[in-house]
Amino acid sequence: MLRQGFFFTLVSGCGWCLDFGVYFLVAAQLGVPVAAANLMSSFVGVTFVFAFATRHIFANRQGRWPLRRKYVFYLAYEACLVSAVSLLAQGIFAWCTSSPYAAWFSDAQWKLAAKCLVTPVTLTCNFFVMRWLTERI
Repeated sequence: MLRQGFFFTLVSGCGWCLDFGVYFLVAAQLGVPVAAANLMSSFVGVTFVFAFATRHIFANRQGRWPLRRKYVFYLAYEACLVSAVSLLAQGIFAWCTSSPYAAWFSDAQWKLAAKCLVTPVTLTCNFFVMRWLTERI
């Protein structure tokens, strides 16, 4: 599991870079609200990580569900997780921009900070759900 965790973190890092690039463009450059931008950008990274991880990190057992059904389930799970985390990021952004520290950074920088702060939560949840989905179902 340690080996899987390490490689999943590396692959997720690549997916996160794709996600973050889209997020930066949409949130920081185009001014889209944090929650909406995070919802849009996350699915780029999610698809990349699922495609790579199911082929190279986890033993994708052909159990009860074919890979396509697992992907649909994973997208539904991600829609729920990303929605919750996007609201959390929006709350972090709102708190940061109304705090005494608000002037320390621009709104664009606070948006990026909010994204960074919620990333460990999503990474951890995604690892365990992906492992369960590919190796147990």
